[in-house]
Amino acid sequence: MSTRSTRRMMAKPLRALSLAVAVVALAACSGSSKHVYRDQFQKIIAPANAAVATFDTQENALRSSATGPDAARIADPLATAINHADRKLLRVSWPANVLPDIKTFVAAASVVVVDLENGVTQRPFTVNAWRNQLSQDERTLLGRASVVRADLGLRTG
Repeated sequence: MSTRSTRRMMAKPLRALSLAVAVVALAACSGSSKHVYRDQFQKIIAPANAAVATFDTQENALRSSATGPDAARIADPLATAINHADRKLLRVSWPANVLPDIKTFVAAASVVVVDLENGVTQRPFTVNAWRNQLSQDERTLLGRASVVRADLGLRTG
């Protein structure tokens, strides 16, 4: 598999993650509150989604010879955006059936943040090892999102 196709495969989980989280939060709300929670969620998650798009573009351009500091330059803004969104998500008074799902997502997202922040400082740093770890934890996060979706009666996959 080429480096370019590997990069494309690894960028897809973050994009899917944004969509999975949006659908879970929207579907769990009901009645007239759905509009309020939908708007609030979209406002909170929008900067993180934008950071994912930027990260995907920059990560796809990252050469296999890149250093930890090179990777950190593209990872840090995404980690910051995810942390910021997570803090805001946890401050919302979500309906009782949504809150545990939000907490589960935030916990899983924190693992991805650790990959983004700490993976670039490991010695020796290799882009492929960093991408592999990030991809593995993103898949775990997407798996958790699928469980939440199933619990809410949503189509998974």
